[in-house]
Amino acid sequence: MAVMRGGRLWLGGAVLAAALVGALWCSDRGPVLDVRTGRVVRGPLEVWVQSNGKVQPVEPHVLRARLATFVRSVNATEGQAVKAGQLLLTLDDTAARASLAQAREELLNAQEQLRIARAGGPADQVAQVEGDLQKTRAELAKLQRDRTELQKLLAQQAATREEVDQNALAISRAQASLQVLEARQGQLKRSAALDLQAAGFRVSQARDTVRTLEAQVAGAEVRSPIDGTVYLLPVRVGDYVQVGAALADLADLSRMQVEAFVDEPDIGSLAVGQPVTIAWDAAPGQVWPGRTERIPKAIVARGNRNVGRVICGVENDRTPRLLPDVNVDVRIQVHDRQNVLLVPRGAVRGEGTARYVYVVDHGVLARMPIQVGAASVTQYEVLGGVTEGTQVVVSADADLRPGMAVTPVSSGGD
Repeated sequence: MAVMRGGRLWLGGAVLAAALVGALWCSDRGPVLDVRTGRVVRGPLEVWVQSNGKVQPVEPHVLRARLATFVRSVNATEGQAVKAGQLLLTLDDTAARASLAQAREELLNAQEQLRIARAGGPADQVAQVEGDLQKTRAELAKLQRDRTELQKLLAQQAATREEVDQNALAISRAQASLQVLEARQGQLKRSAALDLQAAGFRVSQARDTVRTLEAQVAGAEVRSPIDGTVYLLPVRVGDYVQVGAALADLADLSRMQVEAFVDEPDIGSLAVGQPVTIAWDAAPGQVWPGRTERIPKAIVARGNRNVGRVICGVENDRTPRLLPDVNVDVRIQVHDRQNVLLVPRGAVRGEGTARYVYVVDHGVLARMPIQVGAASVTQYEVLGGVTEGTQVVVSADADLRPGMAVTPVSSGGD
């Protein structure tokens, strides 16, 4: 009995000693901390950039007023599908037609003045001067012939000196008249040359005015240039419109583009041809697929954001259709990788440019460097540092340090 009692005492003392050693060991390690953990797994990684944007037609056509007048009739409605050449509305062209008739008359007058200038001056004046010149030249030639005969006769004493002197006086008068007429003819030609340039300018100006007014009259009937949809019709019958005022906006709405405003930090991950999904609050649960077509070349300020404008092509062949100028939510898939190592995003910590994770090794924390690549909202792609199955700390209720005793609590990543 004494031996048994002694054995029991010895066993009890050993258990107590072990408990004390364990207590001292735990005391040295500090309190055991619960940490939420996940694991490095292999799987797909999709990375999306989210932003907002505005829907625009790919090739919008804005029809504008060519004359300042009243709207006479409206033959289309907003949302109506129309064919090329279909009449959309008409403008009152009464004043334009009157102006066109006057401009055509002014063009005829200018063309007549140009013809006169090209002919050397007014026809009656030119003809008068030319007739007088011919007559005077003929008279002068006759007088000069008579002088020769008179001089012969005077030498034969068959004519008097008085007759010769009268002939000489007549020749002088004829020569003076000829000089006056030639000067008159030269003046007419110089004046016509000056008038020719002015008349040519007046004809050109009158033709431009006629063409402008003809375009205005033709533009009084506003027709669709394409097969498409009228998506904006801001005028009504009786409205007065100025030249250049928008009368109707239309486009082919079967294919649209979205101008997305992507924040500056995400610009570097964009490329042409990336998949896009468009969501519109007016059609909950529906998305429109598309692809990026143009990526930003510059950063611009938009409110308190620095953004790049990304143009995305979107097929718009489902009901309801996206409408021009509506605001939409845009998601751009910048990465789509299969069978890659993934670590929970919350597990990755940083110190300067270095990245690391805490791993749990037999209930104790160890710090391990990690190299990461693309990131989604919840995961990083692992490029190096840890292997598949590694248990990493996602979060804890206290600051972590290597060597801490911890109890892993799965956060759903195990």
